[in-house]
Amino acid sequence: MTPATLRVVSLRIGSSATHLALAFILLAPLLLPFAPVAAQLAPDAEMECTPSTHSIKVGPGDSRTATFSCTVTNDSIFDEEVTIEVDSSDLSYSAPGKITVPANDEETFEIVVIGADRMSLDTRLVNITYEVTSVGGLPCVGCSEKELQLKVDVEPFGWPSYEMEGQELSLAYNSAGVVNFTVRNTGNAQDTLLIRIENQSGLEEFGVIMVLSESSVQLNINESKDLSISVSTTEEVGDGRFEVKVWVGSKRAQDEGDPVEFADIFLLQTEAKTEIISLDSIPSWAVAVGVGLLIFAVVGAAVVVVKLVSSRRAEVFDDDFGLDDDFGDDFDDLELDEF
Repeated sequence: MTPATLRVVSLRIGSSATHLALAFILLAPLLLPFAPVAAQLAPDAEMECTPSTHSIKVGPGDSRTATFSCTVTNDSIFDEEVTIEVDSSDLSYSAPGKITVPANDEETFEIVVIGADRMSLDTRLVNITYEVTSVGGLPCVGCSEKELQLKVDVEPFGWPSYEMEGQELSLAYNSAGVVNFTVRNTGNAQDTLLIRIENQSGLEEFGVIMVLSESSVQLNINESKDLSISVSTTEEVGDGRFEVKVWVGSKRAQDEGDPVEFADIFLLQTEAKTEIISLDSIPSWAVAVGVGLLIFAVVGAAVVVVKLVSSRRAEVFDDDFGLDDDFGDDFDDLELDEF
């Protein structure tokens, strides 16, 4: 058997590469326990915000705000000063421009974004940039910016409007007229507007019939439509003057459990049929009786007038000539001789 051959590789101790390799091998076990400490010495910060997506309502009367709770964590052994910048597109916002985070601690603050009244339906991005600018009271050299992105969803809202100004309608019995008005969708999304007439059944019982050209219309944002109410009266309608109230509401708002409805009025005046009695419709015997009673009444009235006039004349005559007791007294005063 051939004896095993042992090959010895010579190592040149004097080379620089050899020195570095030997140093690494010898020192690596000693440096491992200090790795976490080295990490703590490096200035750094992390930010988290909740929720990451928020929705806001921007209809009339809504708060139009969304609040995010943000926390900055500092894992280093030094106090850190962190600057914060917010880019919120067309949203207004409120947030601190700078915070101080103690060593191995965290700091919580709020970012509040505010939408505009009736703003358009869309998702807005809120971009946050933050950076450690000071470590232990000294400027941070080599610290870099970090970014965080939040989202704000603008919710749809329904809001109707319409115009019916100063309209007045006057109708006689068995006649008709028209009332015109315009509805508009002033919400921030497509909507269906609902139109109704208040106390319509009561007006029909009185003799006024009203028919809407459309009781619901679907409109896009800021779209409008002209509508009308056909008004007619029956032959039995009475005399009256009414304030007719017309309501326009948003189906979207109604479906969301927050109804929005507006009303306007127009004036309606009705005139009843005047009844004219014709002699042709009265029986002849009734006419004869009526004429007889009329003649009797006229004659009776004439007799009463004659009696009153005669009585008055008699009183005047007596007063003027003094014919009562004075006339007799004059004859008593005369002394006549006997023959």
